[in-house]
Amino acid sequence: MDLEMEQESYEKMIQEQAVEKAEDLNTLQKMQWLLLTMSRFCTLFQHISNLPDFEEFGKLDKMVDYFAKGLYGKLDEAKEWEISDYGDYTDEVFDSFLINDYTQKVEIPNQESFVPADLESGDVGTFYFTMAFGALQSFIFDELDEEDLDMEFVACGILADYYYRTMDVDIKEERKIQEETERIFSDYDFVKENPDMERFQERIEKYKKIMLI
Repeated sequence: MDLEMEQESYEKMIQEQAVEKAEDLNTLQKMQWLLLTMSRFCTLFQHISNLPDFEEFGKLDKMVDYFAKGLYGKLDEAKEWEISDYGDYTDEVFDSFLINDYTQKVEIPNQESFVPADLESGDVGTFYFTMAFGALQSFIFDELDEEDLDMEFVACGILADYYYRTMDVDIKEERKIQEETERIFSDYDFVKENPDMERFQERIEKYKKIMLI
């Protein structure tokens, strides 16, 4: 088995473990786990928002705040409309040629630049982001059909495609991959404790400052 196949197997293994563990969670805990991963994309999305046609990506921070509050209470109609508009916007971008435009680069100090296509993470990263965002939105709107719920997104913060593109290394040995893997399963233990709103939002605020790559 060559290095790339081994790396893909590692990424798939983490996703499969997450899906299996999610079977022990109730619906709210699943939503919390998805949102904790999504919160760690906020800093990266803020950087991506500096690119033409990606300006609205910077609003993920606000969407995460809305979801965090909505998991514990009712949101007003204006915020619900903002969530819907953001979901429609990201769907449109992810379905467009923009996501495969390698000429648009996000400059990262002291390391290789990031391109929007790196979000694909095995051609499914943006799909799982869309599914997670839609699940959170449906939960907040009391419209969730749990049979359609995909939990693979909790492992998408690994962003393996970035490392495949920029480095010839075993991603299991990459420090940031190891840190993200640890956070994924730490979050599982955390949501199993049924955190109250204050504890949950504290973790969200900490995660929004993290740079995944």
